Amino acid sequence: MLSLDTQWFSAKGGITTFDRNLAIALARSGAEVWYEVLDATREEEDDARRVGVRLIIAPTTYGESEREALMRRPPLPAGMAPDIVIGHGRVTGPAARALAKDHFPSAARFHIVHTSPDEIEWNRPDRADDAGEVATERLRKERFLARDATRTFAVGPRLHDLYLRELSPFPGVPTPLQIDPGFDLDGPVSRTNLGRSSQIMLLGRLEDSHVKGLDVAARAIAYAVDELDTNESELEVVLRGVPPGAGAQLRDAFRHHAARRDLRVSTRPFSIDIAELRQDQHRASLVIAPSRAEGFGLVGVEAIVAGTPLLVSARSGLGMLLRDLVPDLARHVVLTVDDDQSNTTRVWGAAIAGVLRDPAAAFDRAERLREAMARKRTWAMAADVILNAAADATVNVAAASEARATGERASAQASTTSMQSRATTRYSGRVKWEFYQRLAGDWGALADHLEIPPAAQAGFAQPEGRQVWEWLEVRLRLGDLRDAVVAINRMDLVRLLDGGE
Repeated sequence: MLSLDTQWFSAKGGITTFDRNLAIALARSGAEVWYEVLDATREEEDDARRVGVRLIIAPTTYGESEREALMRRPPLPAGMAPDIVIGHGRVTGPAARALAKDHFPSAARFHIVHTSPDEIEWNRPDRADDAGEVATERLRKERFLARDATRTFAVGPRLHDLYLRELSPFPGVPTPLQIDPGFDLDGPVSRTNLGRSSQIMLLGRLEDSHVKGLDVAARAIAYAVDELDTNESELEVVLRGVPPGAGAQLRDAFRHHAARRDLRVSTRPFSIDIAELRQDQHRASLVIAPSRAEGFGLVGVEAIVAGTPLLVSARSGLGMLLRDLVPDLARHVVLTVDDDQSNTTRVWGAAIAGVLRDPAAAFDRAERLREAMARKRTWAMAADVILNAAADATVNVAAASEARATGERASAQASTTSMQSRATTRYSGRVKWEFYQRLAGDWGALADHLEIPPAAQAGFAQPEGRQVWEWLEVRLRLGDLRDAVVAINRMDLVRLLDGGE
């Protein structure tokens, strides 16, 4: 198997954490796993080798973008070709598609979805671009990548439900499979006395502080302090995942939302040091994750595995999974985040106060949750989801390859005639103008389907639809346009090209 990512250690957040752990589980299950990244330190190479994963570096050329580098043929040993190419979301999904089509046509392609653009983009305030346009374009790209993948996998129940719906209009597209992260334990939890003061941790990439619910956390903690009638000096809030240079700004913002300028708030940068993050989890009296939108929420998994009390948003895949698998324990852990600010503050504040009032009971529940989830979801189970799909896919791909070869031999003359026909395709100037006016924001999906290189797309001036048309025109490929428009479901443009309005 060949899995594509940008790095081995999680310098950019939870997606790489998931990808790395899945690769390790696949290797432990007996698969030969090659993991392509943009760059790697000696420490990363040694770490991958230690767990049985073969790390390879994408070939690069001066002036080439990161995504273009991942689309080039990887430096695998001579004669070696993967049976499965795995891409993750819109980050490495396009590169996986390019590799499967251009370099490894006999390989199956698996696409793993990690995010929901419609939920995330609308919860990013103070942006210069339009949230709806960005979300639409990103969802369209995910949908396009999922449609022609051999199989699509969605992380957790929330995203699985989303992509069941998104792919439902397309006949013949395999049903997406749900894949859940593992809650594997790495030994017993050992804690010394945490002292008389309590520490609450908000953990995640806090450049998206509104998405992560920074303001929700602040108001709820202030509510809890009032309810407990405690001295604020006995409580510390730690914000882990602060972007470089933003510590003071986020600290002030947290105090402002809490309406308590003397609240003890400490900031920590985002870290890829696994040992350091585990130590953070063990120091905390409580981890909170009040996200407004979260495809899954791996920081909550880490808290559960650490045996630390956790409160997590019902708007997360993790929250849904806990309610599905351990409903009795989930009642104490999964909380609503809604648009009623006062209700959300009361619900979260009361839950925080409950943990701080009786930490022994909270840690007892955390241990029961830890043990229950370790039985119900492991990384070996996640690997089995991939391996079972791979067993089906390799058989189907082999059969398709033979059928394709037979068909190619039988239709060689027809193909030549078709190519000649496409090369002579002509449209009027009016149709051309009307086409790119109507195409508007769908130009990106069309360009991707036509496999226009990202470097070429990046150089397109507005209107981009005209640039797509002319790119095809100079290559005598206008005959490919109609099928591509059908693929992106723009039937109004099909009618235009066919001579209608």
